Amino acid sequence: MDSYNYFRSYKNYFWQWEDNGEVIAIPDEATIAYKNQVVEILERLAPQGLPPFGSLLLAIIATNANADAALDAVYVRITRFMETTDDVVLAKAMIFLKRLATMPQEYKQGDKRALLLQVLFKGCHNINSIKDSKAAYEFLKSGSLPLDSPVERVAGDTRELKIIALMDSRFNSVDLIIKAIGGLPDKDQIEIDFDHTPGENSSAQPDLDLIDQLIANSTTFTVGSLVRWLWGGLNIPVHSALPSAQPLGGISDLTNKGDFDKLLVSEFANDDLFFMSRLANNEALYIHREIPPAHNDLHRIILIDASMKCWGTPKAMAFATLLAIAKHPKTDIDCQAFVLGAEKYYPVSFENMHTIIDAMDIVAGTLHCSGGLAAFFNDHGKDKNKEVFFITEASTLKQGALLKTMTENHQHIHYQVLTDVEGNIDVYKRHKNSKKHLQHIKLPLDTLWKKEKPKKVSRSAIKETKSTVGIYPILIRDAGHAKKVLVAPNGQIFQVSGNKAIFRFYDKTKEKHAVGWDLVFENLPFNTNIAEVGLSEKGEYVFLLFNANTREVLLVNISTGEKQRLTFDQWRSNGTHSFIFETGKFVHYHPGGAWTITLDGKVDAITTWEIAKFKARADELAAVANKYTFNTGVFKNIHQVFINSAGQLIFNKHALMLEATDKSIRFLQSSDRAVKINARRISDVAFEFPDGSLVEVNRLGLITLKSSTIAIPAVYVPSLIDSPLGVATLYRFAGNEFYYKEPLFEIVLQNAGPQLLATIKTIRANSEMSLKEVKTLAENTPAVLPVYFKEQSAVEIKEKLEEIQAEVEVRRIHHLESKMEKISTTDFFGQHIAAFIKNILDHGA
Repeated sequence: MDSYNYFRSYKNYFWQWEDNGEVIAIPDEATIAYKNQVVEILERLAPQGLPPFGSLLLAIIATNANADAALDAVYVRITRFMETTDDVVLAKAMIFLKRLATMPQEYKQGDKRALLLQVLFKGCHNINSIKDSKAAYEFLKSGSLPLDSPVERVAGDTRELKIIALMDSRFNSVDLIIKAIGGLPDKDQIEIDFDHTPGENSSAQPDLDLIDQLIANSTTFTVGSLVRWLWGGLNIPVHSALPSAQPLGGISDLTNKGDFDKLLVSEFANDDLFFMSRLANNEALYIHREIPPAHNDLHRIILIDASMKCWGTPKAMAFATLLAIAKHPKTDIDCQAFVLGAEKYYPVSFENMHTIIDAMDIVAGTLHCSGGLAAFFNDHGKDKNKEVFFITEASTLKQGALLKTMTENHQHIHYQVLTDVEGNIDVYKRHKNSKKHLQHIKLPLDTLWKKEKPKKVSRSAIKETKSTVGIYPILIRDAGHAKKVLVAPNGQIFQVSGNKAIFRFYDKTKEKHAVGWDLVFENLPFNTNIAEVGLSEKGEYVFLLFNANTREVLLVNISTGEKQRLTFDQWRSNGTHSFIFETGKFVHYHPGGAWTITLDGKVDAITTWEIAKFKARADELAAVANKYTFNTGVFKNIHQVFINSAGQLIFNKHALMLEATDKSIRFLQSSDRAVKINARRISDVAFEFPDGSLVEVNRLGLITLKSSTIAIPAVYVPSLIDSPLGVATLYRFAGNEFYYKEPLFEIVLQNAGPQLLATIKTIRANSEMSLKEVKTLAENTPAVLPVYFKEQSAVEIKEKLEEIQAEVEVRRIHHLESKMEKISTTDFFGQHIAAFIKNILDHGA
């Protein structure tokens, strides 16, 4: 890293040096930081390596006092620089920076701010070495600055943004960031030593947090709980040094075989006849000089069989073995992993819990993986400086095709690891033309996979990490397999789907066939048809979901993403609707008693309740479900994506095309299935073309096209066959109005003002809220009105409230949305979908 260029500014970028290098500022906007402040921050970060300077400045901006206004200015400047506002990386980065801006004030100043930055950038992508980081720190501290004219930055360079965007998945809540800060040592305990570079200390501890995360997650518990046990039992070399008995070389042994120049000198002291007799009988002694130890650049490759015999327990054992080898506390060998399918192999990452889950989702519906194994060795078989581990279930070796492929590549497979459903692991090592059994391990699965029963909790709830609600610029045809249709107290209609998601009917003023559903929450932990929805005093929708098998209540605030869990053992089926919402609480009854659950998870017993209210609620929801449930088949079982000889984008047998007669965009069956460029399946829901372009399939009813070229924005397409579709980017829409996500606004009452009664009357007259609801809301400001408005209506209400001195804010539901431009389907198809296809074809030309 060149220290001079590290601090160099760029033309038309979001930051620049001012006041002869004493200040870093947003051009024509606010100050970001003074040079001395940055020097202090670099001093703290240098021992762990510095991130790109622009990434660091973005984090500093987000922790400044004027963060919100400054981030808006940064967003405007970056979109101008990138010449697009339609970029997922930018959107995710801004979401995380806005989250960072909401950190408690104590974490945005002084020593805690430095700790915050340490946590955020520890081990980030594109991090600089400690040596280069020290040089950069000394360079800035000395006062040397690149104050000459700013240079041009490469168009489309989003490296600094990507680092921030990746933090959105690592730290998806403020609580998680604070928890990570709590795990850092105090600054006085940190010894700054610039003489080491990353990777020098082979005995350094691995990222143990990853194993803990795997154990804590129900999806990966079976894998994570085995790793540490395997560290103690698996006998696999952790270093790649060539062995020797004497670390520095020398004479290690005497032998009776060898060259005459190695003959022991004392042998010549014997007479000729005795000497010849010793030679003839191999009794003469020779010096064996040992080869000094040497290091090599060994690269480990771990291949995991994904065929049917390897599903379930063998799969968990295979991934645990992968992590035990690759993440061993003392290993210094570079490691790479691939999952083998029926005919292909898939590179996978094991750097975090999410990539491991994605890798475990790859399955092959065949009895063996001979095709995938052969494909791998066809591409990588000539690399001699590698050590290959092949992990499979023991019975798959009975498959003739797999044995044939293994025999043909015997010289390339160094280790075989065989597992079974009983927890047995057998490790074999290649030995000449056969294999040698190294060890047998029996994993005590019953013990290792025995989870401690959680303590019963009924009086207080356990708060969980906040989830980020996905932002999609388009509506979906229907929720699909609705488990429960609910009506909120303000009349808003929701569906809890069998796909573990929550949908909102976008505009309750329209007929059900006139407008689609908005996906507002994904990845619920379980499916259920026992649910209810309530409204907080601030106008936030809170869902109660109940798991009858575990007696677990999940409270989900879809406005903030916050989830709370509690065990509710008092539940019994009452033969009608289990929960209702009234007076700000959820209520449950059965013949043995009744209880309330507050929105923050507190449970209390009550002595009086009205059974009629539960029956009336059940009748109400049955009528609404009958009206709004109209499941349409969603195109989600997509197993192949390619471009055919006619240049059409094909999904299985259907082409995404512009229909010739009515100019609608549809999925239509295609007779041309000749593959010109194929997209390889990289996960259960994603396909990748050779140029890096992605096709992502959301099984809830949406397909996303993400081009490898930043100038082509992501395209969102509803997954419905042979039906006129509405299609969109983040800022453009074309086609069927049913899918159009017309911008809606919410009103935030910051202060009811001196005329409380007038404020209540104004809100009551311009919304469907009851008098009691409005009064509660006005007395507990700031609060969000639980009603969505069209832009003109929201502005008019704001003006009326401001006339009586109330403080009001009007904001879009999603702060990154802007008004969508409507264009023709012909223009949209040509400018976005056809451009996506052409970019792939040009790469393959």
